[in-house]
Amino acid sequence: MGGRTVFSRVSGGIVLDSFSILSLFTGLLAALPAGLVLLIGSTGSPAAGTGAAAAVVWGVTVLVFVSRFAQLGIAGDSEGGLFSDTAGPWSGTFLVAGRLVVLWVLWALPFVAWAFLKSEPQAPAGFQGMGVGLLGALRIPVLLALWSALGMVLSFAFVAVSAAAPGFVDLFSPGLWRALFSGRIGELFVAIAGTFGPPLTVFAIVLPVIAAFVPLNPKAALTGMIPFLVYAVGMVLTLQGKLCGAYAAASLVEEGEVETFEAVPAAEAQAVAPAVPAPVHSAAPAAAEAPAPSLGDPKHLHTVWLARLSAGDAKGALEAAREAIPAGLAKKEPRLAAEMYRRHLDRLPELGLDRTALDLLADQLLRDGDVAAAAWTFSQALDTEPTDSKAFKGLLRVAEHHLEKAKEPLEAVRVYRYLLERAPASPFADHARDLLGAAERRAARPATPQG
Repeated sequence: MGGRTVFSRVSGGIVLDSFSILSLFTGLLAALPAGLVLLIGSTGSPAAGTGAAAAVVWGVTVLVFVSRFAQLGIAGDSEGGLFSDTAGPWSGTFLVAGRLVVLWVLWALPFVAWAFLKSEPQAPAGFQGMGVGLLGALRIPVLLALWSALGMVLSFAFVAVSAAAPGFVDLFSPGLWRALFSGRIGELFVAIAGTFGPPLTVFAIVLPVIAAFVPLNPKAALTGMIPFLVYAVGMVLTLQGKLCGAYAAASLVEEGEVETFEAVPAAEAQAVAPAVPAPVHSAAPAAAEAPAPSLGDPKHLHTVWLARLSAGDAKGALEAAREAIPAGLAKKEPRLAAEMYRRHLDRLPELGLDRTALDLLADQLLRDGDVAAAAWTFSQALDTEPTDSKAFKGLLRVAEHHLEKAKEPLEAVRVYRYLLERAPASPFADHARDLLGAAERRAARPATPQG
């Protein structure tokens, strides 16, 4: 059914963490908006369309929740909840949900077209006599049934693509789809089984107990079933999002990096005007073979770093940063780590950071709005190891910022060309070529006069 990546090992931890009580609270939060619509609609005289409004609200809630959890899956956070900072800003979540809506609308178009055709007047008898109408009537429902069945698999593929795509235009890049799914269909079915297996297991245990109480008190049995239904809903939303996010992220991680699996989130950068990657410096990891030191409290180390920096002790501040940056990354304080890292960019080799740390720092810089520093850092990782797909994808996000937010297509072209020159064998190279062509066409257009 396909190849194997680190996803096969990461997925087990995600499934295990889904049995947490957090899944119950997730289910409650998911049901709350639609429940409020139904409650408001049922007060006073029954309002027409209350059920339809509740269905729409429920659908939007599901899309947002799954998108949020997909960002956590890409970030490698199997334990995080809806409000975890690891997923990045909520604006990024809404963009992922928007991309997901676009894919679902495209999937639904054949059904809309079929419904429209069925409502059209019957064709003339002579035309029907040619056999075309009968043949279409026989084939189209069968094809739609197959398309509907494929929707189960596509529902997971859509989440992975929406979370991994840097922008809306990337949804239609053959290179991105190829990089995510080529040789990995078996792992996509692992994500599907991992999503529905745990809730079914819960019900297999709970249902016999509930059924035993039905003859004694049917209402109490039904009431007792509700928390388990809510729990199962929370599990499904959590598992689909995190497993699809982890599936997408696994395409960016080499098999040897399993223990340090932290992929770059797909949240959009909210940035000021960035720069293209500067000439790349050597940033070889220092003391890679040495045993990992015990990590202190990042907030305390940050305070020490600030004190030394304020006192003008540049050497002491650098030593504090060497200890504090890895501690901040390991203990979920990436903003502190990025703040210290930013001040010592000119001393990068002396910080002794490995590729994984550089990727995580660059991602945090991108989320903080320092796109120039993020681009420079991604380029360091790519220069050290041209097969670093996480750094490659990070620079794709930098180019996306130039193209869509800064409206600088020429700068985006420079980034894409840099990527193809530096890492032509990357699994995302075809995707970059697609984007390069689009950026070159946009750069060739006459500039729009500013009013």
